[in-house]
Amino acid sequence: CGVQRAPLLRRARPEAGGTALYSVWTPPPPQALPLLPTLEPLPVWNPTDWGAALPAVAPLPVAPLPVLAHELAVPVAEPTSKPAPSTTSEAATQAPAPVPGPRRGSFMVIGDWGYDAGLHGNVDGTTCQKTIAQRMLEKFEELGDVRFIINVGDSFYPQGLSGKDDPQWDTKWRNVYHEKLRSVPWYSVYGNHDYHHDPCACSSDPKDCAQVNYDPEDLSRFYMPGYNWYRAHEDLKLEVVGLDLNKFMDGWNMSAKAEELK
Repeated sequence: CGVQRAPLLRRARPEAGGTALYSVWTPPPPQALPLLPTLEPLPVWNPTDWGAALPAVAPLPVAPLPVLAHELAVPVAEPTSKPAPSTTSEAATQAPAPVPGPRRGSFMVIGDWGYDAGLHGNVDGTTCQKTIAQRMLEKFEELGDVRFIINVGDSFYPQGLSGKDDPQWDTKWRNVYHEKLRSVPWYSVYGNHDYHHDPCACSSDPKDCAQVNYDPEDLSRFYMPGYNWYRAHEDLKLEVVGLDLNKFMDGWNMSAKAEELK
């Protein structure tokens, strides 16, 4: 009582492009119910008096509930859009993935390969190092398009080189790796062992370093144009970046404080 409800619609099924008819029932606005009339007290009736009739009670007045009904003409639009094509048919008509073009080139990576008889006494001479060098040569010839070799350091154990003419260039590199492997630049960085006896360990000038070489055409030594460097290969769509991270070599020590690593 006193709560207004939303109109109720009943729709007749139309034909496409026709008119849909709706029957709408609108509830009446809330109104106060009439007060009940004052009733006279019922007469006392004795249930043992089976012959007596029940007293008559006047009926309560009931207000009629008004019902409003009207019809609305709602046009039904013709369907104008076509069904969307199925995803399966679209996928079937898509162009195939592009086929990769011819390979532009290749490169090889090696690191921590330095050998020293005094330090690596548990290794049977240079057999392991030369075995790796031979396998590199085989792969180099198999690929046929190696552009450079990336050398990640620790090339000369145990103390590095003493200068650009150190004989270890021969004994530990030139005499181990075939000349074909040395026919392309070796892009290099310093390992911690490479620094020990290297002149640049106590110099601020990279030119003093035994392994630094600014000329990419000079294949007699590694190519390393400074401590940190980069070289772009536009034809290969890549850039080689060399970073000297020896400053952080003590980072393995988890108990070290940050200020101790500066």
